[in-house]
Amino acid sequence: MELEIINHIYPMGKTSYNAIAEIPGSDKGDEVVMLGAHLDSWQSATGATDNAIGCAVMMEAARLIQIAGLEPRRTIRVALWSGEEEGILGSQTYVKEHFGTAEDPKPQWFKLDAYFNMDGGTGRIRGMRVFGPPETAAVLRPVLAQFVDFGVVGASANNNRFLGGTDSASFSNAGLPGIGTS
Repeated sequence: MELEIINHIYPMGKTSYNAIAEIPGSDKGDEVVMLGAHLDSWQSATGATDNAIGCAVMMEAARLIQIAGLEPRRTIRVALWSGEEEGILGSQTYVKEHFGTAEDPKPQWFKLDAYFNMDGGTGRIRGMRVFGPPETAAVLRPVLAQFVDFGVVGASANNNRFLGGTDSASFSNAGLPGIGTS
């Protein structure tokens, strides 16, 4: 394969695009489970670790669901965010436009079952940070316990709505259920 890549610099910073794809759900198709990672890369890195790896994992998850012939009950939406390194701009705008907040929810706010974010770099997933009450992380612990031999330490719950760090913060800031890897 041969590629020709032409880069452009847009100094005004007004061009930022998210890439969104869906696998439609069946009987609960109006409910959504989101998978996400960010397209942009850290300015002093190659982009492979932060965060092409997260994008590849999310796209591979969608591909595997499709080639396995699975028919999910809920819609699976994959979002590859832009502007994460510049202040989680892509996911923050998306959440505001589509979901609102717990204090001022839009109709779709009630239809998001979970958001799963990957921004932990290459290597193994070592654990998960789950936004919500402690019971939310407790549900995942038995599943993750199966991978203890791979260095997975489990899941921890938090209810921090701080806006910063990675794209899952846009969801937790809005009071939406989400999981970030570590």
